[in-house]
Amino acid sequence: MYLVYGCLLLNAELTNVDPPRYDLAPTVVFPLAVFVMFAAARAFGARDVAERDRLWLFVGTVSLALILPLMNLAYHSPSPLTRDGLLLVYEY
Repeated sequence: MYLVYGCLLLNAELTNVDPPRYDLAPTVVFPLAVFVMFAAARAFGARDVAERDRLWLFVGTVSLALILPLMNLAYHSPSPLTRDGLLLVYEY
């Protein structure tokens, strides 16, 4: 959930605020760091991990934590929420 939270936080800072708040982007470092640290602790410290040579999956975890936010920074398109837009979605 920390990965999802970090990506959603970054997306909200860049797309739901006019103008985009690039200065708030570093706030995603903490949730993404927790995600990576949890995965590292699980991969390297869990006693029930039978195949230690499959730790290369940890690289995929770190890649997710880096690539998804970078893609969001590179390709976001601002679409600030408005009262009418929120009301339409709520009523739908």
